[in-house]
Amino acid sequence: WSNIRLAMGYGEEGTFDHGGVVLGAYLYESYDVDAPRVLKRMNGKFYSLYGAYAKKGTYEPDPGYQGLASSEDGLVWNREKDESILSVYGPGIVKDWEKDSIYQPWLVEHDGAYYNFYNAKSMPRWIEQLGLATSEDLRDWTRHGENPILRVGEGTDDASIDA
Repeated sequence: WSNIRLAMGYGEEGTFDHGGVVLGAYLYESYDVDAPRVLKRMNGKFYSLYGAYAKKGTYEPDPGYQGLASSEDGLVWNREKDESILSVYGPGIVKDWEKDSIYQPWLVEHDGAYYNFYNAKSMPRWIEQLGLATSEDLRDWTRHGENPILRVGEGTDDASIDA
């Protein structure tokens, strides 16, 4: 490795991504299982969703947020939208299963629509489940009405599984 650096820095103090970002839900040319992971350029930029935290100093401090980033070269990434795209504060109705923290996104494009598969938790039992949000433009997201799409049941064998 040479020229080691941050792909995306911290947001300014008071912003949803001040505590740090986890970049990695990239927009790819293809999502086929056997396809190489090649970033897709759209309108002259590459895009990625990212997990973010407003606080510094600890691992994944609640509540988490998600943002949209873009890059012209695939190496240096910048926040594309000033506010988060998904959080415990919205958009839409935030249900009990996701009320305490939103974690990392996974982005898939299919037939011109974008799908954000994300995990979230409710406390105090720390039960993580998988949700879905959709978008037509990567900027504005709608939570799926039947979330969580992968449920983890309390008192069952799957209660100890993180989504």
